[in-house]
Amino acid sequence: MLGMKSPHIEKEYKIKLDKKTYERLMNNLDLTRTYRQINHYYSAPKDMGIRIREKENEKYFTLKHYEDNKVKEYEFKVDSIDDPKVKELLDDLDIEDISYLGDLSTTRSDIIYPKAIMSLDKSEYLGLVDYELEYELKDSDIDDLKGLREILRKNDIKEVKMMKTKYERFTEANCAKIAIFCADGLEECEALIVMDLLKRAKMHVDLISMKDELTVTSSHGLTFTCDVLFKDMAKDAYDALILPGGLKGTETLGTSKELADLLKTYKDDDRLIAAICAAPSIFIKLGFVDDDEFTVYPGFECGLRSTGKKAVSTKNIITGKGVGAAFEFSYEIIKYLLGEDSAKAILIETQYL
Repeated sequence: MLGMKSPHIEKEYKIKLDKKTYERLMNNLDLTRTYRQINHYYSAPKDMGIRIREKENEKYFTLKHYEDNKVKEYEFKVDSIDDPKVKELLDDLDIEDISYLGDLSTTRSDIIYPKAIMSLDKSEYLGLVDYELEYELKDSDIDDLKGLREILRKNDIKEVKMMKTKYERFTEANCAKIAIFCADGLEECEALIVMDLLKRAKMHVDLISMKDELTVTSSHGLTFTCDVLFKDMAKDAYDALILPGGLKGTETLGTSKELADLLKTYKDDDRLIAAICAAPSIFIKLGFVDDDEFTVYPGFECGLRSTGKKAVSTKNIITGKGVGAAFEFSYEIIKYLLGEDSAKAILIETQYL
């Protein structure tokens, strides 16, 4: 492989920080230098990250293969993405042509620490800013987490939050963003199966709790943790809003004026709204659909005529008949946002087709 070195193995730990803690650590820790680097990101297979890192007028191609916190990394100097070494590595790993995704800029401050590579990072991408403490061990069997925890303890960081890689954060921010609204008494499969399939399509999915706490309990007694409280969600940040069914859950969703207003805003802005099982009755009551423009669980037609199909897509509204239609419902959502090829690929991947 053109004299390519074998990959080195490292372990990565990324601790999410807020801005205030980041600034405090910048003042409290022993730093050697602060510099900026730009990551030019490219499309990559699942569990990988591909970039060209530009630092101090030099460019390095990096391909990382992630397995939990363990990373197999190939890195070498290049002039551009068209470097022959890049093509040969991609060919050897059976990776087809890659496409440019965008840039992430990082202000990195190296920390003096003898047992690992440690830094404070401020990353800026797609109008977002996040902060992290990064801790890496390269080609070492020593996993000095005791030392890391001691640093966190001394700096009054009580909770260790393992953050996703920069590549994962960038690609999530750069992809379709979906909100699924969860209330006690929902049909769990209509939320979680849909979430699973959309994530397989590389969409970012947030489960939104309609309560004042993140945990919700389904109609079958399953308790799970959502990502965001409805009152705290960025209301304009999503490409699609999804309502799962379940009798009690639908009743709660249907009594929220704030949710009704949000659904109307998205509908009027030609952004996707979707509901399954009993939840399409909310769309009926809000006047979003007419006869033969929707499907719904039998008995929840509210005086209109349903198509009776498993899933129906009409303009920017998608409805599903019930839990048994979760795959068809998800297919229509993926098709609407990413196209038919992407939707079919997910059905094939999950052995539905």
